[in-house]
Amino acid sequence: MVHCSQQVGKDDSYANYASPHVLSVSEDYPEAGFVSFSNYVNGLYCYIDFANACDGQGVDIELKQMAVEPSQWTWNGSMMIKQKGCNYDAVKFMYTDANGDTQFTQTDCGVLNGGYWMPYSTYYTGLVPAMTKFSIVGTDLKLVLKTDFSISGGYAQYDWQCRSYGNDICPSKYDGSADSGCYVQSEPWQPGKGVSCSMENAACMTTTCEADGISAFFSENLFHVNSKHSGSFMEQLQAGHRVLRRADTGAVLQDVMNPNNMGDLCGYQVVDGGIQLNWNYWMCGVAPTMKNGKITYGITLQALGNDSDSDPMIEFYVDLDATAECQYDPEIDLEASFFVNQEDVNAEVSHYGSLEENFDCLFYEDSKRKNQIMDHNIVNMGERIYGRVESKSNAGYGLIYKLQRVTFTDASGKTDPQASFKVVGGGKGSKIVQAKVQKSKYIQNQKYWRPLGENMKFSFLSFGFEDLDEQNAVDIKCHIKIDIDPNVNQGISRSRGAPMADFDDEYNSADWGVYDYYEDEQ
Repeated sequence: MVHCSQQVGKDDSYANYASPHVLSVSEDYPEAGFVSFSNYVNGLYCYIDFANACDGQGVDIELKQMAVEPSQWTWNGSMMIKQKGCNYDAVKFMYTDANGDTQFTQTDCGVLNGGYWMPYSTYYTGLVPAMTKFSIVGTDLKLVLKTDFSISGGYAQYDWQCRSYGNDICPSKYDGSADSGCYVQSEPWQPGKGVSCSMENAACMTTTCEADGISAFFSENLFHVNSKHSGSFMEQLQAGHRVLRRADTGAVLQDVMNPNNMGDLCGYQVVDGGIQLNWNYWMCGVAPTMKNGKITYGITLQALGNDSDSDPMIEFYVDLDATAECQYDPEIDLEASFFVNQEDVNAEVSHYGSLEENFDCLFYEDSKRKNQIMDHNIVNMGERIYGRVESKSNAGYGLIYKLQRVTFTDASGKTDPQASFKVVGGGKGSKIVQAKVQKSKYIQNQKYWRPLGENMKFSFLSFGFEDLDEQNAVDIKCHIKIDIDPNVNQGISRSRGAPMADFDDEYNSADWGVYDYYEDEQ
């Protein structure tokens, strides 16, 4: 078998209008086109290759017209008998399958949209091709034509399309530029085949994590456009044809800039190119989880393609879940600096990032904690210093915390090794400096944990390190441990972040917690 352009046919034995066969292969696009032949002559057995751009995903083929002599009679060895089939002229497809083997479709012939074909058109009425559509998974596609010694002049045309052509189902396509779409599709989609859309364009989602909330931008290119209605996704959203939902509650989100929704702080705002969310965890009830050892707050939006569509027609939609997350370190340090001698104590507190903004670790001269220690105050050695961890109101929804340690470290540079002492360790007060730590009854059997937004008290006797005189710098670090609140996040397993027990080998002795107290004990 050779290419049809290289094979010479024979004159028709029964007609004088036979001429050389004409073949055509047209590719309107690299992945779609048609293949055809016309006015074929007798005595051919050849092929026309096509769809070279299609890969192993295969090709879909549809017959548009055909006039190929169908078999009416055949010799059975003793007489001519009439039967349907393709024993005279015929076409078929040839391809290589995934195993590297050559395969053929069944042969076909007949008249479809043939119009007037020679004086034999009436004779062939009703003899239509057996198949008009093919789906072939393979490579090296060829249309094969076979003609016998009589009846020529026929033709056929097939439209074809690579399965990868037009089968991008992701809502938008990322081409490497920030102003393009959002997704890279794993592979071309076809019926029965699963594909994934990976969001590769960082500009499509941006997230800012505050200590008490999250701000997130979602590009409109993230969302599937419902083709039943006109306009972009944002226009459909504003027209009420599409809605956004919270995945955790199923609640439909509202446009906070709509006058009818003023006061709703847990909705969305339409901005240029997408939507913006600015949510406070506490006000919007965004519950935390533990993920890879980090406290994680997440907002997952759902955009269902057929929302608000009661039309019974089956349509193609892509549903979307888009999640913006903020992760926080569950252990933070609040740092202060003291200058200690026989008379002076100066205090200064600074904050560093993430959840630290929810806390202050402050020191006072009086038990009512009214007179904060400033750089002009004088506090004698051995006097009681009153501390307080202030937790920002309405902060850290679904979280609890414990003052794990308060550590004094010599910063004068006069001690070697550097002197250090813990006033609070493992949540308990040191007996040596008569430290007192306020306990909590918020969680049963875990008396040093309390919810964020609730303050706690501690106190201790002021001290200095040996072999130092005059004014000496001391660094102070309040170490706070944060965990998931089981009273808010019901059913969270221990492995996912239920609070640790207060037992700690290093601090479980008579030197720790002797003076600790509940508020009602004072």
